[in-house]
Amino acid sequence: MSQPIFMSENTEPENTEEAESRVGQLRIVRKGQSRYLVNESHSPIGRLRYSTAAFGKNYVSSVPTYEIESIPARSGVKIEEVDRYEDGLIMWQIGEVDWEDGTEYRGTMKLTEKKGTAVNWSSVEREKIEIGEPTPPQKIDDEGEE
Repeated sequence: MSQPIFMSENTEPENTEEAESRVGQLRIVRKGQSRYLVNESHSPIGRLRYSTAAFGKNYVSSVPTYEIESIPARSGVKIEEVDRYEDGLIMWQIGEVDWEDGTEYRGTMKLTEKKGTAVNWSSVEREKIEIGEPTPPQKIDDEGEE
């Protein structure tokens, strides 16, 4: 039995409509040669955990998990530089968000890079901390092909 690509430490409790709405306002945005995680909402985030992976034709890269603290409303945090040699589909998954007003999200919200945002946002510098060990790269077998 294969293990999930993105690992989750939580049991995904019921999220409130407010939490679902707010996590839907998170974006990955490319600006120049940098990628930012943007909080488009009016609510500051106290803590956020996300994972990232690259998917190719027959592989999945290693999957590290990061934590970022204190993301203001309508702000973006630089999460990585664009690798000019990367190929395949790059995805990010939000696993946990704790907003400063006590609202919490636990789940698996998948994000892909967007060309822009619906709001004006400002860049803030925050440290991203790697949590645990990344899952190792995986080869994907073409099931059903003979």
